[in-house]
Amino acid sequence: MARGARLRAIQLRIVQRWDRLRLARLRARHPGLVFEPGASTNLAAGRYVLEPGARVVFGAGVHADRTPGGLVVIAGRDARIEIGAGTWLRGETEPVRIVAFAGAVMIPKMTPWSSFGASSLGDIFQNKTPSNERPIQTV
Repeated sequence: MARGARLRAIQLRIVQRWDRLRLARLRARHPGLVFEPGASTNLAAGRYVLEPGARVVFGAGVHADRTPGGLVVIAGRDARIEIGAGTWLRGETEPVRIVAFAGAVMIPKMTPWSSFGASSLGDIFQNKTPSNERPIQTV
């Protein structure tokens, strides 16, 4: 292996270790945040806002683009979001924003290795939000 390729491999391993540390910190801060084994460490670049009782699960093999601000997940009190195994959260054209209001249940109707971006989220999710709920406030 050429010297440049070796250095690049070392760089990528360092980034991946840093991401694993960030994922561990995110799980400690948000007990309802679950990254199943095999989920991409790129998910560490996302922004997560979870209210008490919220649960967000990323299945095995879920991938995301490593773009700053490319993935934003907001879950209200007692909301549940499940991203199935093998899903690719693509944010090349615009950020992927997944928002579940209090008490909502969002489970994509997808097959393994499906991909979606922000424009197709409304077609994929079943958002069962009570009509009297207000959106959560973020700062």
